[in-house]
Amino acid sequence: MFIYKSIRMLPRKGSIFYFWNMETLPPIKHVATINAPIEKVYETLTTGKGWDGWFTDGTVLDLETKRIQLVWTMNGPYKANGIETGPILSAIPDKEFSFKWHEGSHDTTVTFTLETKDNKTKITVTETGYLPTDKGMWQLLDCAIGWGEAITLMKFYLEHGIRYDSGW
Repeated sequence: MFIYKSIRMLPRKGSIFYFWNMETLPPIKHVATINAPIEKVYETLTTGKGWDGWFTDGTVLDLETKRIQLVWTMNGPYKANGIETGPILSAIPDKEFSFKWHEGSHDTTVTFTLETKDNKTKITVTETGYLPTDKGMWQLLDCAIGWGEAITLMKFYLEHGIRYDSGW
């Protein structure tokens, strides 16, 4: 195992060791264009039925109580089951939706921002708050991959009405 303190060098930006001097790791960020009206994309993000169409199984989302409970049953190639619950931080119609959830050992914030042009929607998902530890780095990498896949799944669902199932 490599121990940073033993090499006595100053971390520089761009070096993986630079992150260990930060309070949190850099954010995850994915951007996609969805050929669907912004209202439809926003509704998909702000209803349990919307989430269940492309990503979850049994999500409960209540904008009045500002709570979200994401539920996965036999999800993905590893057939993972899970429940993640947290507060909804913002729900600005056709602009933004964000919530906190407990990713691994700490809370992170997930924010979706929406823009429209020519009846298409640009969606940006950003997740922040990962701790600069080995575990935090692995969680960040895992979710960075996951959000890229998730946005692709949402795009297929909204553009083609398809919910992907690996079949395994």
